Amino acid sequence: MHFYCTGLLKGNKKQQLTNFINALQSYFPGFDPSVAITNWYEAFNALSKALSKQKSSGKKVIFLDEMPWMDTNGSDFILGLEYFWNSWASARKDVLLIVCGSATTWMVGKLSTIQAACTIG
Repeated sequence: MHFYCTGLLKGNKKQQLTNFINALQSYFPGFDPSVAITNWYEAFNALSKALSKQKSSGKKVIFLDEMPWMDTNGSDFILGLEYFWNSWASARKDVLLIVCGSATTWMVGKLSTIQAACTIG
């Protein structure tokens, strides 16, 4: 596992981003916590930069658990995830993105924007 983060039940945008930043610090000890991350675009950009610096021969596994909880009202979570996937991750053969959530309807509905580039199951 190269990165794992689980959403916070009933957490607001700031709490979800803080949780994501804490996961970045946990998985990437060289991650600079002073980097300003105020939105999901910046959060996923920080993840792509951290993963790019890793030297590994196998797949870089990214696991986002309880993802519907991360998508708080007005947070633009899907915008950040879609940009991350379409601009960086989908072009790489060494990235495996696994997303889970207990809200199946949310998962299928919200992820339809990036469905062409990944498998939803």
